Amino acid sequence: MSTYSGNRGSNRTSNLELLERELSLKQLQINRLLEVTQAINNNLAADALFKIYRSILGWEMKIDKMALFIRDEEEWMCTTGIGFDKSQPLDFIGYELLKYDRMTNLLDSKHPIIGQFDIIIPVYHKKQAIAFALIGNLDSDDDMYEKIRFITTITNIVAVAIENKRLFKKQLEQQSIKKEMQLAKQMQNLLIPNELPHNEYYELDGIYMPHSSVGGDYFDFINFNEDEFAFCIADVSGKGVAAALLMA
Repeated sequence: MSTYSGNRGSNRTSNLELLERELSLKQLQINRLLEVTQAINNNLAADALFKIYRSILGWEMKIDKMALFIRDEEEWMCTTGIGFDKSQPLDFIGYELLKYDRMTNLLDSKHPIIGQFDIIIPVYHKKQAIAFALIGNLDSDDDMYEKIRFITTITNIVAVAIENKRLFKKQLEQQSIKKEMQLAKQMQNLLIPNELPHNEYYELDGIYMPHSSVGGDYFDFINFNEDEFAFCIADVSGKGVAAALLMA
């Protein structure tokens, strides 16, 4: 009976230690999620978010090999890493990354870079890949599954925040271009006469409708006297700003 009681007490102690460790990990995850969320709400720069991400994985999750690839337009860039040489050639790695649409074990990968890691965590936003986290040197401890789940969550939050920043910047650039195009349209309209020659014997009229905001079409006239004038019509090859500049 005493032996049985001793085993039961030992099991209880082990279960309590496991529960305490799980609670500690959960509290740590909640604190770090709050930190990242607050950083996003404060509109911290992308580099600051990458620094927080790297710190969480390195210090709290004890990950000693990691690389985070973020899509920048049509290119994939390694924005932060741990134990990974970002200076090595990364040409065409995007083609390899895009082969993965879910978390995958990389033990069988023959790729010289991707094969350095244990798992890949892709992040898709509106069916488009925006980030890939590569994690290596994983230990098979009791908390590893929970750690991977948290790393997946934090990677998704950071990647979507960076994508939103990129889209917002692109939207601002498009708005700036739109304003500049409106100004260019106004300036070009100053080159096109509002009224054309007319008298009791003839009447000229015209309408200017470029394919885009501005274009390469042009017409104008010069009066010599009451009975004579010169009329000019021109069409510069091409469309848009380049044609409009050449026309001007």
